[in-house]
Amino acid sequence: MKKIFLFFLLLMSSFSCAAFYECWERGRLVIQSAPCDTGFLPPWFSGSVQNSSVRIPLANNSYKINGTVQGVPVVHLIDTGATHTAINKRVATVAGIVCQSAGISGTANGTVKTCISTASEITFGGMVVKNVSVSVMPNMSDDVLLGMNVLEQFKINQGSGFMQISR
Repeated sequence: MKKIFLFFLLLMSSFSCAAFYECWERGRLVIQSAPCDTGFLPPWFSGSVQNSSVRIPLANNSYKINGTVQGVPVVHLIDTGATHTAINKRVATVAGIVCQSAGISGTANGTVKTCISTASEITFGGMVVKNVSVSVMPNMSDDVLLGMNVLEQFKINQGSGFMQISR
């Protein structure tokens, strides 16, 4: 059984944006590839349930996970070396994010002119972050570089080919 699970993990790590969710079901912790199902909660429960942890496999030397920016589906590139979250201009346009002020950002490719704005909501792996300051990058190829202004709100563990982000 362990060999089959290991093979499954290796197979999943070859796909980008694969993630594993740690979910509580019937009093036990299970790891699954889909977000946690909260349908088993008792009818008297009135709280808000979100995933408390997500495991992202290393693929092509990066960690990527599906999510949204203001409801627009995106692929987030986890960038612990970025101080600020950046989104490409196409995502900003579709999400209705408008420029609030001009800025300049230092990137691996040099300094670029950016637009500073706020995304009302960013989601990834069951996590939700509200009112996020973002830099809109005119020629960025990735949808979103999820920077430390978001990631600092979570616990991050990295090793053995995975990054785990939890509350």
